[in-house]
Amino acid sequence: MTEKGIVDSIGDDAVTILCSDNPYCSSCNACEQSEGGKKLKVRNPEDLRISTGDFVEIYLSPGKSIFTGFMVFIMPIIMFFIFYYSAIYIIGTKIEAIRILSGISGIAIGFVINFIYGRIRKDSDLPEITRVLNKPDPNEY
Repeated sequence: MTEKGIVDSIGDDAVTILCSDNPYCSSCNACEQSEGGKKLKVRNPEDLRISTGDFVEIYLSPGKSIFTGFMVFIMPIIMFFIFYYSAIYIIGTKIEAIRILSGISGIAIGFVINFIYGRIRKDSDLPEITRVLNKPDPNEY
């Protein structure tokens, strides 16, 4: 998915982009809401010459977005069921409370895996700036 935004700030490892309020952008929810509006952290892998206020095009990889959604929402649920049903065979119990506690520990382990994965990957899964556009037209943005 390709989106447009205005460069808000430039850091050493990432660039902050002000997101637009158009209807297509509002359904994404990738931007963080802050006092200055919706902001999105992106990478500049091609080291394009950008400055604050530039209008840029951003590419959000659908595959990375789907994988991230899977890791955050689906994987902990899968871990719940794996731990819930494995309690019968590993612990050898049919007590429902213990199986539920085992499943909840699976959810916790799923979140820990997500946390560790996020620390290892750091900012490599961020959207990328593909090109610098003309200065923004107030009527378009």
